[in-house]
Amino acid sequence: FWSGGLHFQNGLGFFPGDTWGVGYAQSRVRLTDDKEHLVEGFYNFQFTERLNLSFHLTHVLDKQGEATRQGYLVPGIRLQANF
Repeated sequence: FWSGGLHFQNGLGFFPGDTWGVGYAQSRVRLTDDKEHLVEGFYNFQFTERLNLSFHLTHVLDKQGEATRQGYLVPGIRLQANF
């Protein structure tokens, strides 16, 4: 398994407090030759100092043994409130 990603902030979004990022991960099980590739992106809107709304989109490409590859998109949303 290995993964990596980049996170951008400090004025590189639509608004000064927004952040965004991309990531990639790959895993492989040697005994069964199962493989998975994952690409993810997110955008985080900062409404206030303690309230954020994030949108996520992940693409997963999965291969189990000798089976054909299956790919699918996983969307997500997160509301974060800090007290």
